[in-house]
Amino acid sequence: DRLNNLVMDSGMPHAAEEYVVMANGLAIYFSQKTPLRDKSGKVVGVLGVSIDITERKKMEAALRRAKEAAEVANYAKTEFIAN
Repeated sequence: DRLNNLVMDSGMPHAAEEYVVMANGLAIYFSQKTPLRDKSGKVVGVLGVSIDITERKKMEAALRRAKEAAEVANYAKTEFIAN
């Protein structure tokens, strides 16, 4: 995958959100990956830890939509009171 290749090529740890298409829909993971080196220092693999953040991302989107709706309602109320 892209993040593994980045770690292998750069030799540096990286973290990123990864989007994975699953049979039941899209899953979003936060992944941290670090290179594994042999005794000579050559990168020979990647060690990674991933956390499923799909539900958190859905909640963040719902909160954003609710905030936008509240701002629209507040603007309409202000306009109504002003008139």
